[in-house]
Amino acid sequence: MSTAIREYAPTDADELFELYSKAFSAETSELFRQRWGWEFERAPALRRFANLVAERDHRLVAHVGRLSVRLAVGDALVPAVFLSDVMADQGRAGLSILQLVKKCLDEVPVVLHFGGQPGAGKQIYERLGMRTVAIGEILLRVERPAGPLAALAHRRLGPRRRRFAPRWLFAAAGALLAPACAVRYRWGAKLPTAEYVVAPVSDFDGRFDDLWTAMRARCPVMCARDRAFLQWRYREAPAGTYLVLALTRADGSIAAASVLTEAAEGPARLGKLMECLYTDDDALAAMINASIAAFRAMGVDMIMSAGLSQRARELLRAVGFRPYRQRSFMLKSSLGPATEALLQDPSCWYISSGDGDEDFERNVDAI
Repeated sequence: MSTAIREYAPTDADELFELYSKAFSAETSELFRQRWGWEFERAPALRRFANLVAERDHRLVAHVGRLSVRLAVGDALVPAVFLSDVMADQGRAGLSILQLVKKCLDEVPVVLHFGGQPGAGKQIYERLGMRTVAIGEILLRVERPAGPLAALAHRRLGPRRRRFAPRWLFAAAGALLAPACAVRYRWGAKLPTAEYVVAPVSDFDGRFDDLWTAMRARCPVMCARDRAFLQWRYREAPAGTYLVLALTRADGSIAAASVLTEAAEGPARLGKLMECLYTDDDALAAMINASIAAFRAMGVDMIMSAGLSQRARELLRAVGFRPYRQRSFMLKSSLGPATEALLQDPSCWYISSGDGDEDFERNVDAI
């Protein structure tokens, strides 16, 4: 029995898609196939790091995706990767998945990963050299209580019994909870701001490069959010529907922008704040007001954000967002001691759902 660790090759495609179906879900394997080339081959990057596979007896048994990104660390842009689509054939992979991750950590200057819930997986990554930075917090605001109740029942009941918990079953309970939720989640609350023009935009022009420059000054550690990234992530993606809001000044320059989408959470509709970029605190507050208003117009049941900047999370709490779950965000760097202080300081970071790909498999085309 022979095992080989190597870079992914195009001839591996069929076996890779089969491996995905076994490791994750046959239902979403077609979406994975659609996003494969876009996500791993066409993303804007300083340097491309190929995905890694493990082969046993000439069959693919494990895979580690390396989504190449440009990471701003202070004044520098450095090559980095997000670990993505880490998957293995449980019966045949053995320790090969650990070998793949270790090889990645050894080869790339900065490796990033949304580590998920604390547990054995997180401990393994830590033993391999990754460490946690407290920036992955998920905040949630309930807009219509019946939806979250239905989503919770849907998750708890399991696939076979979910049909016995339709959304309408929770309408009465949702109506009883609505007054309490209105107070707790501060429905109607707005942050005080100056006046701006808010409008949807269909494309990303040169003004978004200026916005990215301003955002880097406020958050010195973040993956590139220039027009090339935004266009690739939100306009060239093979799946997903996004509403992009721009907040402009009288001279036409962009003071802030947000990217919104909707996802299915069982029978509920979940609004996701994918990005919130800004030039100053006043523009950030106005962008949060505008984004909440847009979500309410969509009729979502709840609004969620993951990560963002520390200041954005503070203002979201001020308008009723509550901590929902702490999501481990992990990294490993070999950039040297001069940059470690920045990487270890949560106040320096901007990270968002746009750095992951979870929105593809639950997105609803409703915007």
